[in-house]
Amino acid sequence: MRWLSPSVAVLMLLGLVLIAGRTAAAEDAAPASADGGQAVKTSPTASTRLYVRTVPTGAAIEIDGKPSGTSDRLFKVPPGVRKMTVKVELDGHYPKQQEVEIRGGRITRIILELEPTPDAAETPSSPWAKPGEPVAIPRGSVMLSHVGEQSADKRSLGGSGHAVRFERPEGAKYVCAVQIFGSRYGEPEPPKEDVRVYLLDGDMKVIKEFGYPYAMIRRTGEMHWYTLPMPPTEVPKQFFVAVSFNPHQTKGIYLGLDKNLKDGDVKESHSYYGLPDEGYEKVPDGDWMVRACLVPEPKITTDESPFADQFSE
Repeated sequence: MRWLSPSVAVLMLLGLVLIAGRTAAAEDAAPASADGGQAVKTSPTASTRLYVRTVPTGAAIEIDGKPSGTSDRLFKVPPGVRKMTVKVELDGHYPKQQEVEIRGGRITRIILELEPTPDAAETPSSPWAKPGEPVAIPRGSVMLSHVGEQSADKRSLGGSGHAVRFERPEGAKYVCAVQIFGSRYGEPEPPKEDVRVYLLDGDMKVIKEFGYPYAMIRRTGEMHWYTLPMPPTEVPKQFFVAVSFNPHQTKGIYLGLDKNLKDGDVKESHSYYGLPDEGYEKVPDGDWMVRACLVPEPKITTDESPFADQFSE
């Protein structure tokens, strides 16, 4: 047997190290798929993970058809999974989808750049809702609320609805708008139906019912305040605001739930679940994120209320 000299052995070992390094680098830069999608990068980690980034950020993410929050976000990949389909959607942009190859024991990173739609800059913001900036309410109005600005939880009630009890102050008898803190889920295209809003008296009997297009709530994955205007409607001293979203697996609206019982001053919930025709039961652990806006007089001018005529009964 012929033995190699120490110097030759060292050179051969260095060569093997260089080859291994180049192979690893090539694997890290390997494309996610052969469909023209963007390349992904990987790096070692204790568990298998997927990091999804979009440009711009804030896009709704679906992984293998399941809603999975908004970008940018890191996900833990179940053992044995080797491919995942990532789809992202953002208002004013074309949706994008890519199949990603997953390597066990590494973080796979993917960046998806979203292209704006041609009419994105020309489409005015909806008069019904602008995320984070509720529609202007009439001057001199009173906003009734039992909750803060952010929710501790969110819920969708299949076969049921939400209701909140209020007591109106003296001098403000007419409800002119309701605000809800929520987000839409399910299919990207909103259903062709209405969200129902009810004003109930102290015995939970319907005073007036209103309908609003489901599309007013954006499917962003994030919760926002939305304003639902209505013609000024007189309510008694104690009244309820109730909402029904008729949710199913493929469509629905999450409504925020404040579990802090605002500022610690409130000792019990003002909120209920149920429907007008079936009755209501009290929510034990918090208040639905619903507000009521009242005015002293039923007459509201166009100057004071830009949304006065934007409702359906």
